[in-house]
Amino acid sequence: MKVVYSSLLPAMCKAGDLEFALELCKDIFTKRILVDEAIVQEVVDALVKGSKQKEAEEIVELANKDGGYFQFKLRLSSKE
Repeated sequence: MKVVYSSLLPAMCKAGDLEFALELCKDIFTKRILVDEAIVQEVVDALVKGSKQKEAEEIVELANKDGGYFQFKLRLSSKE
C-alpha cells in the first residue's frame, strides 16, 4: 500500500487534483499507512498554494490526532 500512496500523491499534486490528494491523505491517516512525511508535506504545500488553507489544516490536524506520527509545517506560501 505504501508504494501506491507514495506514487499517487505526487502525481495528483502535479496534475492539480488536490481533492483526490486530500482524500488519499485522509485514507492514509484512517488506515495508519506509514508513508514518507515529505510526500504528505507536498500535498499540504500544494493545498496552501492552491488557496485551500482549510484543507491543509485538516491534514495537519489528522496527522496530529492520537499522538500523530508526522510533524508537518503549515507553510503560508511555497517560498517558506
